[in-house]
Amino acid sequence: MANLSQQVVEQMDIIVDVGGLQFENLYPVLLQTFVVIVLGYLSGRWGIIGQVESKGLNTFVGNFALPCIIFTALAELDFSRVNWMFLIAILISKAAVFVAVVIFTLLLTKPMNFSKAGLFAIFCTQSNDFALGYPIVAAVYGNSHPEYAKYLYVMAPISLVLLNPLGFLCMEVGERLRESRRLAQKIIPIQQADASTGSDNQLSRKVSTSSSGSLSSSNHSRSHANRCKIFLTVWKNMLFTPIVAMTVMGIAVNFLCDHQIPAILKNLCGVLSSAFSATALFALGLRMVGKTQGSGGAKFVVPGILIGVKCLVMPIVTREVTLHLDPGMNGNASLDLSNLGFLLGTFPSAPGILFYAIQYNVAVDMIATAMVAGTFFSLPISVVSSKMISLSSANPADYISLLDSFLIRIAIIGLVCTVRFLHEIHLTIVLTMQIFSCLCK
Repeated sequence: MANLSQQVVEQMDIIVDVGGLQFENLYPVLLQTFVVIVLGYLSGRWGIIGQVESKGLNTFVGNFALPCIIFTALAELDFSRVNWMFLIAILISKAAVFVAVVIFTLLLTKPMNFSKAGLFAIFCTQSNDFALGYPIVAAVYGNSHPEYAKYLYVMAPISLVLLNPLGFLCMEVGERLRESRRLAQKIIPIQQADASTGSDNQLSRKVSTSSSGSLSSSNHSRSHANRCKIFLTVWKNMLFTPIVAMTVMGIAVNFLCDHQIPAILKNLCGVLSSAFSATALFALGLRMVGKTQGSGGAKFVVPGILIGVKCLVMPIVTREVTLHLDPGMNGNASLDLSNLGFLLGTFPSAPGILFYAIQYNVAVDMIATAMVAGTFFSLPISVVSSKMISLSSANPADYISLLDSFLIRIAIIGLVCTVRFLHEIHLTIVLTMQIFSCLCK
């Protein structure tokens, strides 16, 4: 028994460094991520933190902490070391998935629902890169490619500035179409009522018909005149959001100050940035409260498809596009970047998408279910992807160490699950005995 425990300790202490990928840092990061998310969920579930406090945390994360951390990263980033061809590959991959989701959603919804098309496209392309993605990338590539984690900040404008406005335009168009349909439904009963009054009310019927026609034509001309206004409004709202504004300011400070932030500004942004990680994960747990009710059966079909596109299709498309463009200096560098693109694609969707759904009142329950389920579905895929990335460059002599450490971890997880299963069986037996005793009395 002592030898077995000593062997377990030795296997747990093994540090596997395969191709520069340090996995002893990955598991603590995943553990602390889940713990903070669970704490946020339990705080909301037990009523410790209410909706008002949760909204305040989300406002702090989205308007203060995240913009400051993006500003600091972009202001200090050495753009001469950025692989722009890799960023082009990410742009092409996200744009391809975005367009495909829009087209398929329009074809499969009757009548065509532009609001869902735009929202689903944003869901499948905007990842939770900062709260969940950055710790994983930093833990996996911290020693071999520390610059990979910085790419997340450079990639943020791809979704926030280029793709998301197109989704918002689709949602605005869908909202205008819904308003026109509601207006048409109000006009049709009036015309039918006028037609049923007979010849005695012919004059009133003509007046009503002419007024309805003039109202319809005026609405058509007004909608035609507002198209440019809608386009400009969407882009203006996007450009003046704190995240996009701080992105532009960070790039400007980088070129003006030679990627050296003034000390006072750096300290101020550092205070706000340091509060981002835990607060964002805690707020994510709060968002999950009450979002999974009634999500079983047929209601989970569309969320399941969205999760599959985000966590399975998106990584494959990103990897293949990156390999095709060959952004590295050599074959190994291109392979590393393609693996990074695959890993980035496995990250879950950003929780801010639920706010978009609530704002436009489009598929709120569906997006909430997909967001919660996708978060728990994607993290195991990210871990497995990291392991597979290591095996692609592993030395055959390290296979035994990898398998031994993997088996030890699987055994520990299996032991915990077994204890949990036996506990549930015990509770079931006790409850059954109590019910049987009550019936006998």
